Amino acid sequence: MAVGDALGAPFEFLDAVDAEGSSGSMFSLRKFKGYGVKNKFKVVAGQWTDDASMGLCLADSLLAKGCYDGSDARVRFHNWWFRGYNNAFGNDSRIGSVGLGSNVAKSLRAMAPGKKPSPKYEAINQDAGNGTIMRLAAVPIFYA
Repeated sequence: MAVGDALGAPFEFLDAVDAEGSSGSMFSLRKFKGYGVKNKFKVVAGQWTDDASMGLCLADSLLAKGCYDGSDARVRFHNWWFRGYNNAFGNDSRIGSVGLGSNVAKSLRAMAPGKKPSPKYEAINQDAGNGTIMRLAAVPIFYA
């Protein structure tokens, strides 16, 4: 999961025209191009984004709790965003965690300090994205 995310991170915000117009040179195995001006998160080779970080948080939660525990997962997501837990940047103070989506941001803001969070966040909108699928690798592996 983290390897795939790290390989795909430089291309995440490229327009289809940019990728198509590259004539395939962007995907050369000899010279990996893509860490250019559209590298929104400023990742360097080998660093992953929020998708792998949150997937690792979910994996840690499953292993620590022995089952899915939404409250524990939310605390780990909070620690990822605010404390750098499972991010690709380690203790590099020049960059924090990257890629917080609007739904996760709303969930983290809804957490009350010092209280166990609800196992789920009930949004009152119809926002949807594909982030969940990208973070889900730990679940089928855990339950296999």
